[in-house]
Amino acid sequence: MFQIERGATRIVFVFKKFVLKIPTFKQYDLFLNGLLANLQEKLWSGNHPDLARVSFCGKLGFVLIMERAEVLGNDTNWLDTMEVLEEKYKDDELVEFLLSDFKPSNWGYINGQLKKIDYGN
Repeated sequence: MFQIERGATRIVFVFKKFVLKIPTFKQYDLFLNGLLANLQEKLWSGNHPDLARVSFCGKLGFVLIMERAEVLGNDTNWLDTMEVLEEKYKDDELVEFLLSDFKPSNWGYINGQLKKIDYGN
């Protein structure tokens, strides 16, 4: 089975080992932003070890498959996590990209490592 999560521009189908992301159908502009987010994640995947890996993305961005993470919850001590990440990335050339849209639901654990799981802006 799977569960369904909804973001601002995408619908995420969460399976046991992977997630499938598709654009939302609520509004045309949100749909286009969802396509763009999928294409951006495809583009950036593999460029940094702390980004969740994309295993497939259609040419137009309609479907994206990414490794599944245990998403950080809102009960996470987010200020401590934020300070750790800011320190970790302070000298990283992608610091602004990694720390953009900084909220718990954009991060999760994959094989015990904290990774950014939503990086399509």
